[in-house]
Amino acid sequence: MNKKLSLIIAVILILIIAIVMHGLSKTENVIKIGYFGPFTGLLAQSTGESVAEGFRLAQTQRNLIGDRKIEVVYEDDSCDPKKAVSAAQKLMNVDKVTILVSGVCSSSTLAVAPLAEKSHVILISPTSASPKITTAGDYIFRLSSPTTGMAQAAVDYLTTQGYTRVAILFENNEYPAGWKDSFISSFKGTVTATEGVTPGATDVKSQLIKLSQSKPQVYVFAVISPAVANAMLKQFKELDIKGPIIGNDTFSLKVVHQNPEAEGVVMVTYSYDVSSPKMISLLQAYKGKYNRDAKEEIYAALGFDTYNALFDSITSCGNSDPDCVKTKLYGLKNVDGVSGTYSIDQNGDTQRAFIIRKVHDGKLTTL
Repeated sequence: MNKKLSLIIAVILILIIAIVMHGLSKTENVIKIGYFGPFTGLLAQSTGESVAEGFRLAQTQRNLIGDRKIEVVYEDDSCDPKKAVSAAQKLMNVDKVTILVSGVCSSSTLAVAPLAEKSHVILISPTSASPKITTAGDYIFRLSSPTTGMAQAAVDYLTTQGYTRVAILFENNEYPAGWKDSFISSFKGTVTATEGVTPGATDVKSQLIKLSQSKPQVYVFAVISPAVANAMLKQFKELDIKGPIIGNDTFSLKVVHQNPEAEGVVMVTYSYDVSSPKMISLLQAYKGKYNRDAKEEIYAALGFDTYNALFDSITSCGNSDPDCVKTKLYGLKNVDGVSGTYSIDQNGDTQRAFIIRKVHDGKLTTL
């Protein structure tokens, strides 16, 4: 081998080593978070969009820890547990994330929780509310409250109104089913009938007829899909069923409460101040980034606060080591977030306040 060829080979080897080292350097300077949520399906255009875009907005404002950049890898789960598991496996095994965010659905969070717990990967959700998540594991967190608090607020309201007989219609999904179970366990009166509908169902007339035949004083509706909520309200009116309705927080979504058939409906929602300086700032930044208003302010705020909870925890650790981040998340107390002041308890749950609202002239009024 002549000297010229040897020199060429040496130069090529040096270039290869330099490229590899540069790639490793770039990899080392990136902290990855995996996000899976409904970018398609029944919740994509309501809570799914608001949560994900609130999360993205927070990332654009704070994405550097020293010289290390936060990178978020997004995957669609359509609120399908099987898709959520596939997405989480890809994020953990291919993208090598040690932090997962379950954007919206309790069913997705619960499906992925055993994988995250076994792998010692952080799993946090901005909105998942099933009571089962409370005991899902030591690495499982959420910035939403479990349904026990939401349902208790509904029970307290009905008790003050003197209602003792209720009928329940619920969408058979982890969140509304958990809401329904929490309500029944707290309600001291009589549940005259309970009917479930399949997820996404828009023909609920037979279930409504059965409920009306049980002669309740009030109807309790718990759903996750806005389309199902609107179908319930429409067909309730078409059947000319008489009686007040109280719903879970899905009925507070604009696509539902601005429906003329929602007039007079009462629902439980998170207690938050849309006119607070932090919320106003968020909504202005949201419109600046996306050139439109947030569809659901509280859900954008929950996505935004979730990112910041992770960012602050990673910053405090200096890295994304899950055991350190886990400890920091458990240590979050009285955080002044956009979605309200929150603390994370020993179960990874966030306890929040709730209020009762009613639809009046297409707008929500606080009772």
